[in-house]
Amino acid sequence: SQPSFDLTNATNYPTSALSGTITNAQLAGSIDQSKLNNGIPVEKINIGTYWDALSPDGSATNFDLSRTIPQGFDLVIVVRNGVVQKQVSSSPSTDEFTVSRNGGSGGVARITMGAAVPAGEDLRVFFLAA
Repeated sequence: SQPSFDLTNATNYPTSALSGTITNAQLAGSIDQSKLNNGIPVEKINIGTYWDALSPDGSATNFDLSRTIPQGFDLVIVVRNGVVQKQVSSSPSTDEFTVSRNGGSGGVARITMGAAVPAGEDLRVFFLAA
């Protein structure tokens, strides 16, 4: 049987003094729906979306982004002259790229293209970062 908890007067109660489990049924109605309706505001998450416009010079294959990409954020989109490139885990070919979350100068993220991108081509990267 589950212990019954009355949390009405449980302010300043040390968690080390609590034992047992609380079921979802016991919690039902304890969080006002209005607090859940809008989710978590983006300013509290501290994650943003970024578009970096890169400047290919005809010889470089490595391009540093403007920020570090946090662990677990796998959404990195490279667009070359309007065409989305394929992300691979290693050894990219001509129209592919790899991502190092913090391998760029100063610890920012770096993409490595499979081949040098000719000067003047449009190269942009969309990603999520803190």
